[in-house]
Amino acid sequence: MRPIGSPDALQRRRERAIGLLQEGHTLAAVAEKVRVNIRSVQRWKRSFQIEGLAGIHAQTSSGRPHRLSEENKECLTKILLDGAKASGFPTDLWTCQRVTDVIRRQFGIQYHFCHVSRMRCLIKC
Repeated sequence: MRPIGSPDALQRRRERAIGLLQEGHTLAAVAEKVRVNIRSVQRWKRSFQIEGLAGIHAQTSSGRPHRLSEENKECLTKILLDGAKASGFPTDLWTCQRVTDVIRRQFGIQYHFCHVSRMRCLIKC
């Protein structure tokens, strides 16, 4: 399971662990100080010995691919900017449920309304 934190935060933790090891701290002490399992510290140490800093580089988790294409995202942005009334709703208030309904009607893609607020493509504006 991927640890919580941005890639930058994870990278800093790994670099700190390597620094502590280089200062002479034990694997167990380093694991306790950076709050990870000792196996992680062992893995980082081995990777660092083989590849240097590149071996402990934290990568961005790609996650699940978007179901909306870039073209669909642009179209959705225009729809949202036109207001909810233009999409047939009684008021101009956009709710997650309304956005979900528009996505289903326009693109045939079903999202749960609780997940719509986390869609990065809607936060461009």
